Amino acid sequence: MVKPENSNNSAVTIGAAVLGAVVGATVGVLFAPNKGSETREKLMSSAEDVANDVNQKMKDKAAALRAKADKLEGKATDKMNEVADDVKQKAGDLQETAKDKVQDWSNNVKHKMDGFKA
Repeated sequence: MVKPENSNNSAVTIGAAVLGAVVGATVGVLFAPNKGSETREKLMSSAEDVANDVNQKMKDKAAALRAKADKLEGKATDKMNEVADDVKQKAGDLQETAKDKVQDWSNNVKHKMDGFKA
């Protein structure tokens, strides 16, 4: 099960990375002695880099979550099959016990009936 702490830690890490990249790029571009058009181009490039970085991190997290979900699904399926097999076994055992009891009662009744005939 995914724990909330892990999700929060991931969100904080991604948020901190994004914030750090944005602040760093902005400060770097603003203090660089370039024309306005060059500055805007650098800002756009930095923003695209940050967006791509965040997008890749989100894809990586999604892939990791999918892998965990697949693993949990496999475990759940295995456990369900194990329980189903156990239930089938116990049902078969109960059926055999019931057959034995019915046979014992039938034999007992026949024995008593034979006693009345004699």
